[in-house]
Amino acid sequence: MKYLTNLLVVIMATQPSAASAAEYHVNRDADNNVTFYSSAPLEDFEGVTDQIDGYVLWEAGDTPTAGGSFYFEVNLDDLDTGIGLRNRHMRENYLETDKYPFVSFKGSINGVKNDIDSTLEIDCAGAFDLHGVTRQRSITVKATAIPDGYHVTGEFIVRLEDHRIKVPKLMFLKIDQNIRLTMDFFLKKSTKENQQ
Repeated sequence: MKYLTNLLVVIMATQPSAASAAEYHVNRDADNNVTFYSSAPLEDFEGVTDQIDGYVLWEAGDTPTAGGSFYFEVNLDDLDTGIGLRNRHMRENYLETDKYPFVSFKGSINGVKNDIDSTLEIDCAGAFDLHGVTRQRSITVKATAIPDGYHVTGEFIVRLEDHRIKVPKLMFLKIDQNIRLTMDFFLKKSTKENQQ
């Protein structure tokens, strides 16, 4: 995750309010999951990975605020569909993970509202990059407060053709063009003290 570390250093250095920013990172020790689900007439399948990393920054305080920024990435080399041969075909023929090992989402928090209990609905927008093709996306996630962090969940649809991922005609009935991407991961508050 050297790229993520370098990117975080650059963003932190350019944030005008970095000294007062709240900083949360993906808790890599938690039970995180990102799932890519395909529903098709002949066969449904899902690819699952726990290899998600990233961070969120917002103005000082324990509650996310509009104007905050985020960056998340998922390692597609670790995506598991439950069948080794299918894993290999998916990585080599569709996702081309040797060239494009990560899917990433970088952007800003546009709005935050209370949902129920201690859960927030957070509207996010930014650049979603998959297979070397970047698309602007707006999604809403839910964030539930937990001790020292948040439990984040959300989902949205990814169209394979929007990212120039070609599915061979032989496989057309087995893989839907619309893949449902679901996220279920945990953020923990950074223990690093921000200083001027």
